[in-house]
Amino acid sequence: MTFQISRFLFHTSFFLLAVVIVTSPLLLGSNRSLPWLFNAGLVGCAFAFWGMSRLLSSPPFALPARRVAYPFLVVLLCLLWAIIQWLPLDTPFSNPIWDYAQTLLKQDLAGRITASSSLTALSLLRITTYVLFTWLLLQYCVSSNKAFQLLVIFVLTSSAYALYGLWALTQGHDTILWMGERPNVTSLSATFVNRNNAATYFGLGSVACLMLLYQSYRQLFTYGRPRQGLSDWVTSLLASRVGGFLICFVLLLGSTLLTNSRAGILVTLIALGFALIAITMVTQSKQSAKQPPRRFTRIFLNLFAILAIAAFVIFELSGAGVEQRLFQSGMGDINRWNVYRICLQILGDYPWTGIGLGGFPIMFELYKDETISNALVWDKAHNSYLELFLGLGIPFALLFLSAFVWAVLRCIQGLITRQRHRYFLVIALAATLLVGLHALVDFSMEIQAVVLAYLVLLCAGVGQSWSSRSRR
Repeated sequence: MTFQISRFLFHTSFFLLAVVIVTSPLLLGSNRSLPWLFNAGLVGCAFAFWGMSRLLSSPPFALPARRVAYPFLVVLLCLLWAIIQWLPLDTPFSNPIWDYAQTLLKQDLAGRITASSSLTALSLLRITTYVLFTWLLLQYCVSSNKAFQLLVIFVLTSSAYALYGLWALTQGHDTILWMGERPNVTSLSATFVNRNNAATYFGLGSVACLMLLYQSYRQLFTYGRPRQGLSDWVTSLLASRVGGFLICFVLLLGSTLLTNSRAGILVTLIALGFALIAITMVTQSKQSAKQPPRRFTRIFLNLFAILAIAAFVIFELSGAGVEQRLFQSGMGDINRWNVYRICLQILGDYPWTGIGLGGFPIMFELYKDETISNALVWDKAHNSYLELFLGLGIPFALLFLSAFVWAVLRCIQGLITRQRHRYFLVIALAATLLVGLHALVDFSMEIQAVVLAYLVLLCAGVGQSWSSRSRR
């Protein structure tokens, strides 16, 4: 009886993770306080169920804590520092903004390192949600079946949102569901407010779907190829899992292009190219006698042809918007460069202590000059690295980023040493390349739905970076 309850809790926890993946993009990409609380509640319940299942009996699979001790310890240290920034300690390192507020309000206020206690508290809530979500993902992604299920759930979910985005774009809808006005009716944004965030989300879906398509096509090509003729081969191809992934891939790639996001499209194509090259090189370097390299070279060429044809056809439909934006402003944006300059000025004043997580919009208003138009609202730095350094300060920001460096190195090592399921590792690396490049010029990694999607892909790779024997 205890064992059955434990298994029920274990699978319920996984179900709640799936619910988070499916619902997080629905409410404006979870970029509001209400969905933050909702997602935190779901992830908290999932963690509680998983913990209770561990107490009742050993889970069917689990990743030893020592394997992932470093990234979790450094992130927890950063969270501890963020809490210290938030506490009303009134130290010599307190932000001068509290003295200004005290003078303006004519009442005693305790000083804090952070420039905004409320925004820092919300940032702590979001990062705590990410930490628990990542821990649970790693526990489940030890199983290749669970990792595959999570990827399929994400691909199908992103495809559904892409389909809605295409429908809303073709119908000319000027609202996002029932939640307000759509800022740009000529570009696809689905349920996201910003088309750049939509481009990152659908780009991640494209990367995951391409590798699932590759893996399914490889299995069909190697083990299930019919011998009756070309028509039977095409029929079996479309009737199999490959056909479904092919449709999803074209849908996701097309939606990415239709966002008209210059940087989003560019980094997606870079990530897709990297994924194809990486999986082909790894596959050909570890061939068995029954699987000659020529077979997988043909797979690569077929997939590359699919990618090229799909990109060409859909880009012809969306290219006018991108070409117009490139003609008008190129790949750069003078407003963003002015914002970056001011960010560096703020960082120069608070290099070690930072201004607190989420404190950017408060401090930016104090520092902005005549080069920044008052007609534009800059509540994001449009560079997630700069905003992280501003929030935590240089030392703890570097410590925080080292957790992702560890994950990348772990995936690279697994790509070299593992014999099976290498496509999980390629997905994780390509996804990191995509979000890492886009974070240089935008804030998609500050949108919760995008972060949760990225963590699914990253944890699938990290969880599968160890062989079954080395995980024991």
